[in-house]
Amino acid sequence: MDFRFRAPFLSLVLAWVAALGVEAGDPFQAARPVTRFTDSRAGLPADTVHALLIDRRGTLWAGTVDGPARHTEYGWEAFPLPGGTRSSFIRSLLEDGEGALWFGTQDGGLWRWKSSHWSHFEAERDLPSNRVNCLLETQEPGGGRVLWAGTSRGVARFQGGRWARWGQGLDGGMVWKLREIREPDGRTRLWAAAQGGLFVLEGDAWRRVGRIQGFPAEGASDLLQVPHGDGRTEVWAACWGYGLVRWDGRTWSPFPAPSRFPTSFPTSLALGQGPDGKPTVWAGTFDASLAWFDGTTWHSLSHGELGSASGIYALEPLRGSRPDFVLGSRGSGVGFLDQGGWRILDESCGLPGLEVNAFAETEDAFWIGTARGLVRWGPRGPDTERLSPGLSSIFVSTLHPTREDGRERLWAGTLQGLFVREGNRWRKEAPLPMLGTMIHALLETPGPGGARLWAATADGVACRERGRWRQVLPRPGDPAFTALSLCVSGGPAGDPYVWVGTRGRGLLRLQGDQVSLEAGAGSLPNPSLYGLAATTGKGGRTWLWGAMPGGGLGRLETGVAGAQWEIFTPANTPSLATRFISGLLTDRAGRLYALTTRGVARITLQDRNGVPALDRVETYTTGDGLPTNTLAANTGYQDRAGRIWVGTPKGAAVLDPALERQAAPLLAPSLSRILVDNRPWAEGAALVFPHGMRRLVLEFPVSALHRREDVRYRTWIQGLEKEPAPWQPESRRELAGLPAGRYHLRVTALDHAGRETEALDVPFRVLPAPWLSPLAMAAYVVAGLAAGVGILRWRTRWLLARNEALKAAVEQRTRVITAQSQDLALRNEELRELNQAKESLIQDLQGALNEVRTLEGMIPICSYCKKIRNDSGSWDQLEHYLARKSGASFSHGVCPDCRDQVLSELRKD
Repeated sequence: MDFRFRAPFLSLVLAWVAALGVEAGDPFQAARPVTRFTDSRAGLPADTVHALLIDRRGTLWAGTVDGPARHTEYGWEAFPLPGGTRSSFIRSLLEDGEGALWFGTQDGGLWRWKSSHWSHFEAERDLPSNRVNCLLETQEPGGGRVLWAGTSRGVARFQGGRWARWGQGLDGGMVWKLREIREPDGRTRLWAAAQGGLFVLEGDAWRRVGRIQGFPAEGASDLLQVPHGDGRTEVWAACWGYGLVRWDGRTWSPFPAPSRFPTSFPTSLALGQGPDGKPTVWAGTFDASLAWFDGTTWHSLSHGELGSASGIYALEPLRGSRPDFVLGSRGSGVGFLDQGGWRILDESCGLPGLEVNAFAETEDAFWIGTARGLVRWGPRGPDTERLSPGLSSIFVSTLHPTREDGRERLWAGTLQGLFVREGNRWRKEAPLPMLGTMIHALLETPGPGGARLWAATADGVACRERGRWRQVLPRPGDPAFTALSLCVSGGPAGDPYVWVGTRGRGLLRLQGDQVSLEAGAGSLPNPSLYGLAATTGKGGRTWLWGAMPGGGLGRLETGVAGAQWEIFTPANTPSLATRFISGLLTDRAGRLYALTTRGVARITLQDRNGVPALDRVETYTTGDGLPTNTLAANTGYQDRAGRIWVGTPKGAAVLDPALERQAAPLLAPSLSRILVDNRPWAEGAALVFPHGMRRLVLEFPVSALHRREDVRYRTWIQGLEKEPAPWQPESRRELAGLPAGRYHLRVTALDHAGRETEALDVPFRVLPAPWLSPLAMAAYVVAGLAAGVGILRWRTRWLLARNEALKAAVEQRTRVITAQSQDLALRNEELRELNQAKESLIQDLQGALNEVRTLEGMIPICSYCKKIRNDSGSWDQLEHYLARKSGASFSHGVCPDCRDQVLSELRKD
C-alpha cells in the first residue's frame, strides 16, 4: 500500500484528563496511537471528505467535495461521476442490498452505479431537492428493502424503482441524518435529525419529538442510539450551535460539567470502542476535531493535536478490527485511527528527547531515559530530572531500581558513568574507573551476602555487594572488552549464574568470582550479544536466548556441558524478518520480544520434547503504531501492568497485550482491472482475448486497511505453469506472448499475520490465429473433405475414363493384333509360297546354270539376223532362245553405236 503519510505522522493523543492523580502519573495514558492521513497527494480528488463507506467487498470509498474515490493498493483512485453533471460535491454514500452504489451530491441530485451503468435522479422528476445530505436503507417486516434520502427539502423514499416525496410534517426543511431507532416497545422507527429538530416517522407523517421533554436546541445534525450494559438504550443528538444532548427515555439533557462536550458544533456521531475495548461514543466536530466519551468523561482532541485536520465530518467505525476508525476530515483527507496496537510517547507527550534507551518503575513514578536526559512520570505527569548540576540533558543508557536497608534507589547508567538517586537527590557513583564509562546494562541478583548489583560497562563487568564495588572482568592480565548485556539463569537459588553478553567475545558465565569464559564458544555466527533472555521449560531445563546483530537469534541450553548454540534466522520456519537483532525480553506469557531493524518480533514458543521451539513469529512495524522499525539496542522493558515498552530513535513505544486486537481477515482477491496491450479491457464478462495480444496485465488487489504494505500474493496460471509462483508484493500479473489456449488464473493473498485468503479462480482464453481458429479448422476440414470428395470423384471419373480408354485401347490393340496376326499368317503363307517359289527358282536357276553351262559349247547363230538354231533345227530369236534356256527375261534398248547408225539412216530416209 502506497500511503503518502504526513510527516511526522498526524496522531490522536489519548490524554485522559481525570480527577485521579494516578492517571496523570501513568505515561501509558499519555501515549498516542498513530493516526495516518492520506490526502490529494495519494490520489484523493480533494482533501475535504464528507462521506465514507466500506462496501461488501471491503473497499473503502470516500466522498470528497470534488467527487468520489475508492481506496486501492496504490493509494486513492478517483471514481468520477458521468461528464456533464452539475455537481461533483459528494454529501452521502450508500451501498444497497443489491450491491448498487449511490452517490448523493450537493446540488446535482442522486447518482446510482449498478452493473457498470449510471442512473441519475434529480429534483422535480424524482427528489424533493437536488441536495442529498444522507442515505439510509431499511428492511420492511415482509423482507422488502426501502431506500431513503434526506434532502434539503424533506425526505424521499425509493421503492419499486421510483422515488417519491415521503411524509408530511418536516415542512420541507433540511434533513441532515436518518437513523433507525429501536424504541422500548421493541418497534423500530425511522428518526430524522433536521434543521427544525428531531422527527419520527409514524405511518406516512413525521412527528416532531423532544420539545415537551426539554429538547434544548432548535435543530440536530446527527443522532445515535447508544446501548448500555444493563439493556437500556439512550438516544444521543448532535445539535449544531449547542453541543451534544441525550435522551434517557424521560428527558433530554446536556452532559454536565466537568464532562461537558468540548464544542458547540458537532458534525457526526458513531459507536465504536475505547482504548480499553469497551463500547464508546465518538463524535466528530467542526472545530475540536475528535471527541469520545468513556462512560464518565469526555475527552477531546483539538485540531492542533490532529496536525492540520481542522475538523472531522465523517466517522466510519470498524468494530473489532484494525484500524478502529476511518475519519473524513476537513482539509486533511482521510485518516485511519488504530488503538489496538503500539502507542507512541515522544516530545509532544513530555519526553526531553526523542531517542529513548531505558525504562524503570519505582514506588511512586515511572522513569524513561533518553539521549537528552531523564524524565520522571509522577502523579502530576512528566517532569525532567537533573542527574547532577548541569546534566539535565545527559545520555541515559540504562535504569534499574534497587532496595537496600529499606531505602529505594534508582541507578542510571549514562554515557558519562553511573549515577544513583537516593531520596530526591542524584549523585555520581565512581569508585571504579570502569564505572565512569558507558554503562550498557544493570542487573540485580541474590547472593550469599545479600543482593548483588551487576554493571556491564564499556570496560568490562563490575559487581556491587555489601555496599562496595569490585571489578569482576576483565581479570588482571586479561585484555579489556565491552560488556553489552546481562541475564540471570540457572545455578543455585541463592547464588544464580549471571550471563554476560560481550562485544566480540561471545558469552561469559559468572557465579560470584568464578568465571566461565566463552560459553558455547565456536557456535556463534556473531560473537557479539546485544541482548540476553532466559526461559524455563518442562523438567526445569533452562534456556538462554541471545540477540546478535547480523547473526540472528541464538538458543543455548544452560547447565549442559559442551552445549552449542542453535541459530534461528529468516531461513527458518517460522522465519524472522531479519538477522539483525539488538535486544530481547520476555512477557508474562513466556513469549519473546526481539528488537530488530524491521520492527518488534514477538515469538511464541512451543515445548517440543522438552525443547522450546519457535511456534509463531509476529512482527510489529510502523503499520502497528511503532514510530520507526529500527529499535534501540537492549531497550525492552515489561512494566508491572504487563505492558511492553521499547525504545526507538523517534520516541518510546508501548503495547498492552490485554487491549490488543487483530485485524479482520482479508477477503478473497477480486479481478479489478485488465489491460490488453496497455488498454483497459471492456469486452464484457467473458474473458476471451484476441490472437496477436502482446501483453496481458491482470490486477487483483485485496482491500486491507491495516498493513496493506505487508500483503503478499501468490498466483498460478493453470494451463501454463506446473506450480504456483512464489509469494510477491505486487497485486498484478503480467503475461507476454501468451500462446492460444484455455487457462485459469488462481490468486491467493496472505496478510501480515500469515493468514491466507480463499482463492480467486478466473478462467480465461486466448484465441488462436484466425487461420487456426476452430471455425477456420472446421472450414479447413470441410474444404479438405470437399476437395477430397471432388478429387475422389474426379479420380473415379478419370479412372473410369482411363479404364474405358484402356478397354478401347485393349480392344483396338486386340483388333490390331488380330489383324496383325492375320496379316502375319498371310505373310507366313506368302513367305511359304515365296519359299516354294525360291525353291522352284533355285531349281530353275540350277537348270539354267546347267543350260548356261551347255551354252558354253557351239551355238549356231545367224550372222545377219542373229537368230539361233534350236535343237529341232528351227531358228529362234536370241531373246527367246536364252529365255527358254535360262529363264531370264530381256528388255530392249539401243546402244549408242546403233543409235547413231539408226539415226543416220533415218535422216537419209
